[in-house]
Amino acid sequence: MAEKMGYPSGTAEWKKQAVDWLFEEGLLSDEAWKKKIEDPLPLWAQAAVYQRLFNLIQREEGGQK
Repeated sequence: MAEKMGYPSGTAEWKKQAVDWLFEEGLLSDEAWKKKIEDPLPLWAQAAVYQRLFNLIQREEGGQK
């Protein structure tokens, strides 16, 4: 099986699928994170993901809280 683009060689498939999902949902936008898949996510990046997730949920609920 070919390695998915951007990931370090030997990265577990479940990790790639999880990160790919974050990109598909628009929660991550910088492909550089794929190369740093084993690095901790800085607080500012976590905050950006949470904000995007919150906005996505709000849109799906029609703006209801």
